[in-house]
Amino acid sequence: RHGMKFSRLGRASGPRRLLLRSLATELIKHERITTTVARAKALKGPADKLITLAKRGTLESRKKASAWIFGQDAMDKLFSSLSKRFVDRNGGYTRVLKAGLRRFDAAPLAVVEWVQTDLPALRPKIDKSKKADKPMAAVDAPLYPSRPRPPKKQAAPKLAPSATPGESIVEQLGGMKL
Repeated sequence: RHGMKFSRLGRASGPRRLLLRSLATELIKHERITTTVARAKALKGPADKLITLAKRGTLESRKKASAWIFGQDAMDKLFSSLSKRFVDRNGGYTRVLKAGLRRFDAAPLAVVEWVQTDLPALRPKIDKSKKADKPMAAVDAPLYPSRPRPPKKQAAPKLAPSATPGESIVEQLGGMKL
């Protein structure tokens, strides 16, 4: 379709805005959330705009941010700690990492987090000087380790045939008549 500027996420404008508001609030509170790839990409713009408003710090920007965020605790965190964290950065405040597929419907999942965060890293950092020497296995490592598999069942031992080759089935069954 021509002129499609953003993903509509299968919703009308009101429910879509509400979804993005709740995702942005949870991202501010927890600093890392897991959602679908489409929602994560749609969240990047509003989340970056909220950080820009927080960096301005004016009363007008506080009113605009409060119209978008749920809860006073998220507002306080946005204007106190997050705005100070991104003072020297001009845009690009969020990172989207793909996180595999969801179990029940195989929807592609992504992890959205702030670029400068205190949380532990999901993927190991790659030393760029040794990048050419090592294979790409470290980059393709999954975000979450797979669950342990149960041990394989061993096959039941095969019983030796008790009948000699000349016996009939009736004799093997103990003389039962069929």
